[in-house]
Amino acid sequence: LAVEGQVGGATWAVAARGDTAYVGIGPRIVAWDLRPTDRGDAPTELAKSAVLGRAVRDLVLDGDRLYAALGGAGVAVYDVADPARIVLTAERDLPGESGSLVLAAGRLYVALGRRGIVVLDAASPTLDELGAWQAPPDGDDPAKVFDIALHGPLAYAAVETHGLLVLDVADPARIAVVGEDAAHGVARRVTRVGETAWVAADNGEVHV
Repeated sequence: LAVEGQVGGATWAVAARGDTAYVGIGPRIVAWDLRPTDRGDAPTELAKSAVLGRAVRDLVLDGDRLYAALGGAGVAVYDVADPARIVLTAERDLPGESGSLVLAAGRLYVALGRRGIVVLDAASPTLDELGAWQAPPDGDDPAKVFDIALHGPLAYAAVETHGLLVLDVADPARIAVVGEDAAHGVARRVTRVGETAWVAADNGEVHV
């Protein structure tokens, strides 16, 4: 069977630069021109990617490069120098479900659910692996890593029932847990503002 077309889908990810926004809509990336018009129209669609292997779970922009987490289809990199064209330049299959992305100092950190975290060389044409880490068990299986935030040599990971784990990622080949703050419920999202880490759990609580 061949896919002849695709429309719509869940929206998990948005990345914007200037007047252009890139939005993950189901298994596509769509570029929109956000400039207002005299008629007050909705944003204008500029381009859309091919139908991808899975739904787009996260997007990160770095200059003219757009990094995409594609769930069970791994990660991909696109050239978006021309907003009217979304051109695939690199891709890598990964174990687990590629979700949250963080780009820092030439490294791409990818949350992989039960397969933990993998660190990739963002500048490599093949996105070479620099290191990986798996969360402590939750019952018989490793706990899921849902989200990552970075601050200097430390990564903050939202790890299912373990809550917030702080990781030393200075050497990606030797990632180590250096702190922990258990949250109530399943930790889903984490962000760092200044010297404070905020953790959202699936029971509706936010922990600081």
